[in-house]
Amino acid sequence: LMSVLREACQRISVLPYTSSLQPGLTFEQIEEITASLPFRLSVEVYELYQWRNGIKEHEPGFLFSGFGRFLPLNEAVAAYKDLYTRFSKFNENWFPIISMEESVYVVVGAEQQQKTSLVIDWNPEDEEMYVKHETLTDMLIAEAQVFEEWVERYRS
Repeated sequence: LMSVLREACQRISVLPYTSSLQPGLTFEQIEEITASLPFRLSVEVYELYQWRNGIKEHEPGFLFSGFGRFLPLNEAVAAYKDLYTRFSKFNENWFPIISMEESVYVVVGAEQQQKTSLVIDWNPEDEEMYVKHETLTDMLIAEAQVFEEWVERYRS
């Protein structure tokens, strides 16, 4: 049975520009890459990275929310360490998955793996944060909808 998150990912897969997304990772690869984190990522985040492993750097193409780059997992781990080291207000359970022009979208990890995760938009400049989506699934459904509407408009 396909999860709602995977269904949203499938809807995104058929759209233009998604060829810049890298192939997904296995469960084992995700475990290995995230082993050094002080928390567990949600089942949703695992599903997302099993679908696709972000976008290569300097690769034009698929963007979340208009201009967000979906970070490959090893890059996201490096970004986590960098942000946590540089900003005292960066919560140690936040994990960056999308880098925007001014801010970063983070999901929230926990000691015990959770099914879902909040998506928070955090701006390092003014250290403002706000909840973008209650779950990663909600975000992907919203993204799929926006893209489909855009494609429809573009075609007509």
